[in-house]
Amino acid sequence: MSEKHNTNPVSPAMIGTQYGAYAGLASIIYSLTAMTLSLHENTLLGILGTAVPIIFMVLGVRAYRQSNENIASFGQAYLVCIMVALLTALLTAVFTYVYFSFLNPEFYEATIEKAILQMEERGTPDEAIEAAKRFMSPAYSAVFGFIGNVIILGLVGLIVAAILKKSE
Repeated sequence: MSEKHNTNPVSPAMIGTQYGAYAGLASIIYSLTAMTLSLHENTLLGILGTAVPIIFMVLGVRAYRQSNENIASFGQAYLVCIMVALLTALLTAVFTYVYFSFLNPEFYEATIEKAILQMEERGTPDEAIEAAKRFMSPAYSAVFGFIGNVIILGLVGLIVAAILKKSE
C-alpha cells in the first residue's frame, strides 16, 4: 500500500490571501464603477456585488484543492473562504474610508443628506435622526462595512466550504 505525501508547501491561508486580494480589488472596481455610473442605489446590483467575493471563494478553494491532490477538508476550505472574506472586507473598508473622506466627500455628503431626508419623510423623530447622524461618517461606514462583510461572507463561506470540501 503506497502512501501519498503532499510535498506542496501551499497552505489554505496562502491561497485565501491571494484570492482575497483579488476579490477585494474586484469588489473595489465593482463599487467604483457602480458609483461612477450612479447605479449604487440599485438593490439588485448591490446583491450582485456580493457575488464577487463568493466567486473568488469558489476559485480559491478549487485552486487549493488543485494544489493538494484534489483534496480539501472542510476546515481547509473554510480557511480559504474566511481569508477571502477578511481580505475583501479589509480592502473595501479602506477603500470606503479613503473614497468618502478624500477622493469624493461630496458623494458621501449627498448620500447622507438623502438618508436624512428619507428618515424625515418616514416620520422619524428628530432625536432619532440626530442620534443616527453621530454614526454617519466615512470612518463609521468603513468599520460597519468591514464588520458586515466579515459576518455575511463568513456565513457564506461556511456554505461554500461545505459544498466544495473533498475528502480522500
